[in-house]
Amino acid sequence: MKRGLNQQEAMDYVGAKRRTWEALWVPRLTGLKQGVCLIFDRQVLDRVFEEFKLEASGVPVPTANDDDASRTEAHN
Repeated sequence: MKRGLNQQEAMDYVGAKRRTWEALWVPRLTGLKQGVCLIFDRQVLDRVFEEFKLEASGVPVPTANDDDASRTEAHN
């Protein structure tokens, strides 16, 4: 399977409908602009999928902001 997926392929790959894709997935992703298309990295889609699974099971998922906060606390 190819690594880069256009938006429709990415939605199909993760099994998301458009509203769910736009509300939950898009804020966590950065698409690569290729002409008029956005291309999504399959490996990043897999990582975000795993994050959703962890969140659903109640496991806290660290965010970039959490990492910044821990670095700030370490320097104080």
